[in-house]
Amino acid sequence: MTSQSAIGGRAAHIVIVLPDFSSGGSERIAIRLASAWAQRGRRVTILCGTEKGPARALVPPGIVVLSLCPEIGGGLLYRIRLGRAFANLVAMIGPDLVFAPGNFHIPVLAWMKMVLPHDGPPLACKLSNPLRKPGLDCVSQAMFSTIIRLASRRIDALVAMSGALQQEARTILDRDDIACIAEPNLPDGDFRDPMPMDGGGAPLIVCAGRLERQKRFELALRAVAALPRSRRARLLILGEGSRRAALEREAERLGISDRVEFAGYVADI
Repeated sequence: MTSQSAIGGRAAHIVIVLPDFSSGGSERIAIRLASAWAQRGRRVTILCGTEKGPARALVPPGIVVLSLCPEIGGGLLYRIRLGRAFANLVAMIGPDLVFAPGNFHIPVLAWMKMVLPHDGPPLACKLSNPLRKPGLDCVSQAMFSTIIRLASRRIDALVAMSGALQQEARTILDRDDIACIAEPNLPDGDFRDPMPMDGGGAPLIVCAGRLERQKRFELALRAVAALPRSRRARLLILGEGSRRAALEREAERLGISDRVEFAGYVADI
């Protein structure tokens, strides 16, 4: 199957590449898409650097998970090693399409493309984060944009999850073929009768995500701290990550520790 026919037509066998099964949103979205594609009659295989991580339990039966052997879980030239190893597995199982669920995978797919034969399957990647980094100076942003633009040229299809991200990516990556498809954050279902929660009249604010710098949970803490105490607002943070201890210290510094709960990773939000 050629690249264009696989992208524009029906891919009978889809491979999804993941470094691991950590608790991030990209992993959840990838598993949700895998389930939906399988329900629609597609064969789905997940290739991973390691099966470690809480999201592994979310993979439904019927979806094959293949882990690299030996496992690759980080280290020197991490993404290059992942790309080369994934390419070897893809060449063996011969899927119609390879899909990656986030920006992290752009260099991974680029290396896969260099290793795969010219008649290999098309590679598609979802853009999960902005390509303009607020913390970078002009020179660093220009270098990053150049590297990511060169890497993205080896990817057959790019999909942005919002119109704003689509426009940004078209400018930085110098491509006008970037599609826009809303991300399936919520599972299919009827939410007309949500489960009631007894908040005792106090507003309950819920934030969910990985506790990493790019998620900016400090902003949520400062927002709660700015509310009058008479509102009795409570903040519930769902997720784990390397910033948890720092966020707990920030809540204490702001004097809102009694109004903030860190519930950790939650399988079903």
